[in-house]
Amino acid sequence: MPNSQDALTQLDQLRTVNHHLRAALDQVDEAVVIIGAAPLDAPGPRIFFANRKAAELTGYPEEKLIGSPIGLIYEGDRLTDLLAKLPIVAEQKRTFQTDKQLKTKSGELLACRWTLSAMSDKSGTPLNYTLAFRERTERTVVPGPGTAGGDTRKGHDPIEQSRAESLALLTGGVAHDFNNVLTSVQANLSLARLGTSISSDIRKHIDDAVAAAESAQALTKQLLGFAKGRSQKRQKHDLGQLIKRSARLATMGSNIRWDLSIASSIRSVEVEETQIVQIFNNLLINARQAMPAGGVIQIGCENIDVTPDMGLKVKPGPYVVATVRDRGTGIPEDQLSKIFEPYFTTKPEGSGLGLATCYSAVQKHEGTITVRSKVNVGTEFNIYLPAVSATSEPSSIEPPRIIPGDGSILVVDDQDGVREVAVQILERLGYDAISATDGEEALRLYMKRMHSGEPISAILMDMTLPGGMSGDETLREIRRLDPNVRSIATSGYFEEDAEDDLRERGYKAMLPKPYTAEGLSVALQSALTS
Repeated sequence: MPNSQDALTQLDQLRTVNHHLRAALDQVDEAVVIIGAAPLDAPGPRIFFANRKAAELTGYPEEKLIGSPIGLIYEGDRLTDLLAKLPIVAEQKRTFQTDKQLKTKSGELLACRWTLSAMSDKSGTPLNYTLAFRERTERTVVPGPGTAGGDTRKGHDPIEQSRAESLALLTGGVAHDFNNVLTSVQANLSLARLGTSISSDIRKHIDDAVAAAESAQALTKQLLGFAKGRSQKRQKHDLGQLIKRSARLATMGSNIRWDLSIASSIRSVEVEETQIVQIFNNLLINARQAMPAGGVIQIGCENIDVTPDMGLKVKPGPYVVATVRDRGTGIPEDQLSKIFEPYFTTKPEGSGLGLATCYSAVQKHEGTITVRSKVNVGTEFNIYLPAVSATSEPSSIEPPRIIPGDGSILVVDDQDGVREVAVQILERLGYDAISATDGEEALRLYMKRMHSGEPISAILMDMTLPGGMSGDETLREIRRLDPNVRSIATSGYFEEDAEDDLRERGYKAMLPKPYTAEGLSVALQSALTS
């Protein structure tokens, strides 16, 4: 058993280690503060350690920082997000990074990258949290198509770039594979639609399934955009039509009806379609869940001119406001101010991200979202989005059409489901169809048909054949046999300017996955008549 002298020696050693650790932290070129584990409401836990760089960056002396809440220096509008994140950092036993502003003593806001970590006891209870932060003079750029690689500017972090690139590759791969599955689903649905009457009950179910598949297709586009480092382009839309699509999907198979009222001469909005559909999906699903016994969700869409005296946190001007109203359980008044905070939820299985996502997406579109609710009466959300024109322009998109044809078509795709449904559609359209799983088999079949006097009229070529020859390599070999070969490029992802590039490489048309019977028939007509 250690005696008192041993205990004093150990205490001296701990003091020495503590002194050296503090000296070491004062030498690092990154600000470090350590805060307590509570309270987790504003202004947050108190700081009980701050290094030299933290004092330098914030403008506060160390003695002022120590004892002050973290809200003194952390971005005010995002403080609740941070406090909600802290227990998750402790629970998952990992570090988190976020880009938020630092409030300095002078009132200046500095863009900083924050790294959060937790210290917990043996039982997993958090004891304190360490926040390291540094000013970001420039944002890290992750090279991608159309972006110069090898960025060595200040602020470039190779580890973060590697992590982001790995995530992008994984996301792109998942989205690409999902598009192959969706191709089989959408193509089969379009094939089934061809065989049903427009007035039949089955046709309605097929149309609902097609709408769901189209929504999934929009999601994969967003995932692939992320993988390529791009956001979806904003386009002019009739907000009422986007809401109608969301309402059909969100209430499908439930005991909920929806009633949509769209004002005449509704203005257009310029939005990222996928994000707006996601906003209304979340709101409508919440409304549906608030009425477990069934009911009607009332949805409205009208023009409004926002003025400063309305108290909305948006610029004055013309807007379109959409209202989603339920007659459900309602939200207690003491929770209304928290519902847009990340991870806040009253549902046992909820993630607490649905309404936070809505809030973020609406703000990204320079709009705002408000809520009114009363327990056992219901809830009303109002979404304000800036208008871009006086009225919505009628859609110029023609309804999908089927174009029959004849001739022999070679389908080259490694996915069995995609290949089989493509053959069925082609036969339904009047073509003779054969298929190949890879480039080598496609080359053999093309040669065989040439020599038998039954030449191939066109090829539907998957661009991403795994192993062996790629789609481009296969087409080059076939072109040596037949310089006049007509081919259609198909893939789960094409760049925005892909069509011109593909035509230069010898393709007559392009057909993005997932595709339908109508899309395939139009692409074939283009390839055979160009």
